[in-house]
Amino acid sequence: MSKKKEEEIKETCTEERAPEAEETTETPASAPTPDLEAALKAAQDLADEYKLMAQRERADLENYKRRNASLRADAYDDGVSECAARLLPVMDNLERALAAAEKSEDFDALLEGVRAIAKQFAAALADVHVTPIEALNAQFDPAIHNAVLHTEEEGVPENTVTAEMLKGYMYKDKVLRHSMVKVTN
Repeated sequence: MSKKKEEEIKETCTEERAPEAEETTETPASAPTPDLEAALKAAQDLADEYKLMAQRERADLENYKRRNASLRADAYDDGVSECAARLLPVMDNLERALAAAEKSEDFDALLEGVRAIAKQFAAALADVHVTPIEALNAQFDPAIHNAVLHTEEEGVPENTVTAEMLKGYMYKDKVLRHSMVKVTN
């Protein structure tokens, strides 16, 4: 429909005109001719159509942005829920260990229980792709380590991690927390 209107406008504008040498004084400049009126009407109709199309496209874009934001929020909530569901059994076992520690004086059994919970917690983190950064005796890497102490030690190569004060963790290839380490100079 719009191409048809464009063709009408082109035809109207390209119709034969009086040669430039001839000057006509029959029609005053302020009075439009019927052909000009038709061309103006066709141009206005085409402009209105394009304006309506632009408004529809803008509305579609706003709807897309709103829908995308909602989907992004839902995906985040789903991820948090899944992670929390994997960690809840660990919390349950910690509460059981605390209750058992209050009633019992058997520290060896308590220690074994806490070790089992730590192992369960590490497995839950691994399920969500969170892994510890291996730092001890590794070459110092500022991308994953945070050197908090520098020491001189004989027999240890330079820039070697000799102690880990706080374990670091990664999510896939992204560092969640840098390892706080002691490094030789």
